[in-house]
Amino acid sequence: MHISSLTSKPPKPNSIRRNAAFNFIGCLVYQGCQWLVTVLVAVIAGYQESGLFAYAAAIGNLFLPIATFNLRTFQVSDLNNRYSSGEYIAFRSFSIIIAFFCMIPYILLTSSDISYVAPAAVFLFFKADEALCDVFSGIHQKWQRMDYIGISQFTRGVALLLVFSTSLYLLNNLCLSIALMFLVCFTITLLYDFPHVRRFGDISIQIDRIAFFRLVKIGLPLVLSATFASSIVTLARQYFGNIYGSEMLGIYASIATPAVLIQAASRYIYSPLLVPLADSFRVGEGQRFRRSLVKSYLYLCIGMICLAVPLLCFGPIGLSLIYGSDISPYLSILPGMVFATSLNALLLFTIDILVIVRDLLGQVIVSLLGMLICVLVCGYCINSFFMDGINLATSLSFLAATIFAFLRLRTRI
Repeated sequence: MHISSLTSKPPKPNSIRRNAAFNFIGCLVYQGCQWLVTVLVAVIAGYQESGLFAYAAAIGNLFLPIATFNLRTFQVSDLNNRYSSGEYIAFRSFSIIIAFFCMIPYILLTSSDISYVAPAAVFLFFKADEALCDVFSGIHQKWQRMDYIGISQFTRGVALLLVFSTSLYLLNNLCLSIALMFLVCFTITLLYDFPHVRRFGDISIQIDRIAFFRLVKIGLPLVLSATFASSIVTLARQYFGNIYGSEMLGIYASIATPAVLIQAASRYIYSPLLVPLADSFRVGEGQRFRRSLVKSYLYLCIGMICLAVPLLCFGPIGLSLIYGSDISPYLSILPGMVFATSLNALLLFTIDILVIVRDLLGQVIVSLLGMLICVLVCGYCINSFFMDGINLATSLSFLAATIFAFLRLRTRI
């Protein structure tokens, strides 16, 4: 399918500062609205429904790397245009279908309670839209027009919050509310994100067999790495939910989501730096690449500290005001969550750098190591420390994987 350009001349690239500002604000609003959704589920429908929603979101976190094949970093660092934008879009359509075929059986086989199945299955459609939007955002990022990304994320965040909360309040149906949330976001993808992709030239949304299997070969280690990395949290939460039930998992998720904002925001901090880093590595400017990499780590750490301090200071007060005194006995787990999500952010950034330097095998080994450690320790940690066991198991996994990732990166550069 061939789609003609909306304009004859593509828009000029933005500065890194402007890209960073739009991307950070827009994407942070999107993540903040998703957090408010988890709050409203508990407030409107109770912790039982909140646990079902948290379980669905955990499954969605496994679905997304398969649906995207985790090609975003590879796509934006493909500065030699080995593959066209249309080929990336066409491949993404196939990978989304593959993800559905993988995850539907997984839900049916691993869910201990039948009530988990329907919300998790419907939530996959919402994550499928995220995967489609992601490939469009990769094109915007590659052309250094991340203001389009920020506007899109801001709009869909506000829209999904309004639609989901109104639907849940009026209809008291979690599955239907998730479905409406998907529909409003998919509409924004079609009416805003895709038309802005067309500003950068004609797009032929097709892919031949050779290019398809080459992208499969490239994407397979990327998707394995992303799946292993995301499964660290998913496995720990699934283990906890299967033992203690959806209500306890809902309480944990209600406290955990603000901490997850650190991980999400950190990605928005360093995302505008990936294209310049890839460019300096591509042209062989090793010294500039190393300096930029050190600065990127510094910016990331400063950003996480700036987010963690107010969260630790005011988070317990805010959560008590939102959920009431019933949640107070569990607020002591918040510092562990902040530490775990900070380590997760550091690991994900280092994995992205391994992709830029094309150490694809290394990032698979790093993520697999983290997942295996989680499998080994999560049972003991959760049985011994209850909710804090989730934080302990994931922290140990992220820390070990990050240390090994640093060693791999050091040998490459």
